[in-house]
Amino acid sequence: MDTRSRTGHGGAHSRGHIASWLVLAAIVGTTAACGLGPQPPQVAPADAGAPTERIMLVGDSLLAQAEPAITSELATHHLPAVLLDHATGGWGLLTPLQPGTASRPADLVGQWIAQEHPDVVVAEFSGNYWPGQDGPDDYLSVAWTSRWDTEADRLTRAVLATGTRLVWVIPPPRSSVETTWYGLRDLSVFESVVHPGVGLVDWWTPATSREGHWVLYVDDGDGHGYRKLRLDDGLHFTADGQERLAKWFVAGLRDLWDTPTTTTTTT
Repeated sequence: MDTRSRTGHGGAHSRGHIASWLVLAAIVGTTAACGLGPQPPQVAPADAGAPTERIMLVGDSLLAQAEPAITSELATHHLPAVLLDHATGGWGLLTPLQPGTASRPADLVGQWIAQEHPDVVVAEFSGNYWPGQDGPDDYLSVAWTSRWDTEADRLTRAVLATGTRLVWVIPPPRSSVETTWYGLRDLSVFESVVHPGVGLVDWWTPATSREGHWVLYVDDGDGHGYRKLRLDDGLHFTADGQERLAKWFVAGLRDLWDTPTTTTTTT
């Protein structure tokens, strides 16, 4: 994601809650230099002979930059997978991949699915928006939130129309109170509630302290002390931070490798 990108307070379809989210951000969005981090989830290795899962990544630079750590984490747990990378820095739900064309994520994902046949699509968008190219200069407004929400739902429907499983990533919070994405966090959850079968990967928890605050340094209690989680831009992640995101990413997709149990009844 380009460091020039502007990110902000997305909504979750219920427009009346926007003001409440802004108040919530002001109350609990306080930044902190360091904190104790939640423990990473435990992930069991796959059974012998588990199928190779084709995982399509559609998102911005947070997802693109975490891909090497995700690949390593999958290998650590012997979870066979092929990653189909369509994550692009600076991309947003309202951003055409090619300016002036119908190439927003919801426009392209169906084509990619038809060509590459993923088992699951993982979508992560933390709010890039470029006024002029993407639309009017009304960032963070109710109208902007409505357009963002509509595109999220259009992407969901485009994936589900192909019969492919979809997982939304709950994006991490930001260092700025104004741009802490409580609304977008809730939007991801909303999509999973409204559309049966849509899953979630939690990137909010690994990017916060145990109290739920944004942190620059985190101690996850493994005896190694504090590690720097974020780059100095407050948005992107260090190698340690990407490793942390990868652990929650793989935990969120672990059931892909579960072998269905077949019961035979004898009469």
